[in-house]
Amino acid sequence: MTTYHHNQLSKRLIQDAAKYGISENLIQKNISKGKLLSVKRNEILLNIGERNNYIYFIIEGGFISQYYNEDSSKYRTIAFYIDNYQPYMTEPESFFTKSISSCQLTAYKNSKLIAFHRDSINSLNNEYKAFNRYYNAKILQALIIEGQMKTKLISLSKKKLYHYLITEHNPVTRNVPSKYIAEFIGVTPQWLSKIKKGI
Repeated sequence: MTTYHHNQLSKRLIQDAAKYGISENLIQKNISKGKLLSVKRNEILLNIGERNNYIYFIIEGGFISQYYNEDSSKYRTIAFYIDNYQPYMTEPESFFTKSISSCQLTAYKNSKLIAFHRDSINSLNNEYKAFNRYYNAKILQALIIEGQMKTKLISLSKKKLYHYLITEHNPVTRNVPSKYIAEFIGVTPQWLSKIKKGI
């Protein structure tokens, strides 16, 4: 993992915040408190058993969140984070409760992101009401999407679940490697291929 100096890549964060009426000066202040990281494909950003103290904004690339099932000794993809889909990423339980993480965050392609420590975020939230509203809106949006996907995961058939991803979360099916989508749905890559052919 490589740390970079802030540069023009942070413009994506400025543009995103502007949609919520946040001034560029305030976002620049936020960016100055973060650090820009470069993560290689298949590199683990957060390991199971570590404490997650960061919220990340993905500038380029994408990540998956995976849970380890001790009974089957297998990993299961449970969430997707992509620059053009869901750019804000964290491991919610660990971040908000300060407990160790039960999931790992892994880059599925070379990625660049800005890491914001909880202390920096709390400082800005306390100092600026506008930033607090922005922060809460983005976190709530991310949690709603994650909750919706988990609900569909346990309530839909495998074929309907893939169709749901195509229609409601198209950036996932267009960007994430099929093996992780198959892992999320709970089928083998071969079965996913059959599902694709049947749609």
